[in-house]
Amino acid sequence: IGDYGICNCPALEILVLGANVTNIGYQGIRGNSAIKELTIPNQSVTTGYYWNDYVDPEIVKVRSDATSITQAFLDYSKTTAFEVIEAYDETAEANYKVDEEGVLYSADGKEVIRYPRAKEAAEYEVAAGTETMRANAFKEIQLEKITLPEGLTNISEAAFYNSDKLKELIIPDSVTSIGNNGITEMSSVQKVVVGDGVTSIGDYGICNCPALEILVLG
Repeated sequence: IGDYGICNCPALEILVLGANVTNIGYQGIRGNSAIKELTIPNQSVTTGYYWNDYVDPEIVKVRSDATSITQAFLDYSKTTAFEVIEAYDETAEANYKVDEEGVLYSADGKEVIRYPRAKEAAEYEVAAGTETMRANAFKEIQLEKITLPEGLTNISEAAFYNSDKLKELIIPDSVTSIGNNGITEMSSVQKVVVGDGVTSIGDYGICNCPALEILVLG
């Protein structure tokens, strides 16, 4: 998709990007502010400046056989759910799935990839069997409480960045690391308990939490 390839179409509500799209140019899909549903390519894309400004879909669809996802497709501020749809290649193995809440996971359930930023819910329990958390997994979400399972091994980079409604965070003993900006810019969090297993906390790992009153490290 070239520069200004699909831009400023004010009535466009559904956009299906081809599975094999690899490049979106300067302002490539910019200005399509009415888009409610977006199906994304099957791999990471090279993007130009301002390529998706003013695009903010409520539903983001991922083909089950996608091999990788450009982070920007996961970080829209109005997204309330992800959906995994049929594979482009019917013979390919599935790489992604969603739970009943519309949260995106790896197909084997071992990695939580992204919680939708605009989903309105008070609480969420990360699925049992989850071992890793992808960067930005719970960045800027609307939850007040989240339960992390024993067996999880990391708090990823920017995992809870700017999640202003979370009030408490209990990190299980199985977690060994907190990534850069992992628990940062959280204006409401009052209590953080870090389990015994953590051996490293990254740069700005627990930072700019003005309401934090209780911090327990191991």
